[in-house]
Amino acid sequence: MKVLIIGARGMLGQELVKVFSAAHEVVAWDKDNCDITKKDEIHGQIFSLHPELIINAAAYNDVDGAEKEPKKANLINGIAVGFLAEAAEKLSIPIIHYSSDYVFRGDKIEGYAEDDTPDPQSAYAKSKFAGEQELRNNCSKFYLIRLSRLFGKMGNGEGVKKSFVDKMIELSASHHRESDSLKLSAKPLLTPPIPTEASEQGEIEGVKEFKLIDEELSSPTYAPDAAKLTFEIINPSIFPRNVNLNKRDGILFGKDGGVKKQMPFGIYHGANSGACTWYGFAQEIFKILNLPTFPRGINFSEKDGMVFGKGGGINKNVILKPVSAAEFPRPAARPKYSILLNTKLPKQRDWKEALRDYLTSFHS
Repeated sequence: MKVLIIGARGMLGQELVKVFSAAHEVVAWDKDNCDITKKDEIHGQIFSLHPELIINAAAYNDVDGAEKEPKKANLINGIAVGFLAEAAEKLSIPIIHYSSDYVFRGDKIEGYAEDDTPDPQSAYAKSKFAGEQELRNNCSKFYLIRLSRLFGKMGNGEGVKKSFVDKMIELSASHHRESDSLKLSAKPLLTPPIPTEASEQGEIEGVKEFKLIDEELSSPTYAPDAAKLTFEIINPSIFPRNVNLNKRDGILFGKDGGVKKQMPFGIYHGANSGACTWYGFAQEIFKILNLPTFPRGINFSEKDGMVFGKGGGINKNVILKPVSAAEFPRPAARPKYSILLNTKLPKQRDWKEALRDYLTSFHS
């Protein structure tokens, strides 16, 4: 099968290329290969290629930036999706597109199922919902997969961003480099950009403190897991020949329990299981990184935040302090609760397990 992956050099796109290349002919396009915002141009390229499946992993993902340039966000996340959907419909082939938990209002504590009604509250969220509508209105064979808080190996395409996980690690590591260098030089060193969900409060006696939002409950998504889920959601005819299938209750399952029966076209939620706030996310990041070096007598303070790694570890002398979202005046509104409930597919593994895999693979 010839599979066209657009946005192939992004965090998710690169993982999709890896997964699908194991079994299929993959054509990987990014910004330097195509412009999805130009209808005639992108249609010409796609019709010439004549793929059997289109996967669109391209997106405008600057949540706050969209408030300043909503037209650009809507063009990439909304209108351009319609162009791709039209091309898929004319070729009578399926298209896979990704959306966000931000399309929901955020007032359902228990989370949102696939068929719950979106109610986007920011320019970014509205652009993503526009993409969902364009997809549904212009193509009959579509898979819409919603993800949230994507993390994984940073892509290498133009305009790619670090995930929250990598930003937190880099901030902590830069503190050590800065502390060591200040002994030799009075010049301040540049530190990485601080995530919009966190702020650097200050430094006391060599201890760096970060305030993080202890609200905005959502489900992190590990990019390789999202890519595998995408692979598994398609017709079993695209699975590698060496996959052993067992029939149970009319559904085909692989050795790992993953569903192998073709899933109906429609909306799916592909985030990892479980949920956390930004503060909880950071807690787990530093907890995993410090497990090998954690001193037995470490004390945790719920009142003052959590202190990690005194005496060892990448985040030595770092304090994480939980705060409310009110302390972070950001341009774009975020949903307070946006857990993506997966009611149609086998349960994804817990985000903590996925995070451990990532940190031990790329940051050990």
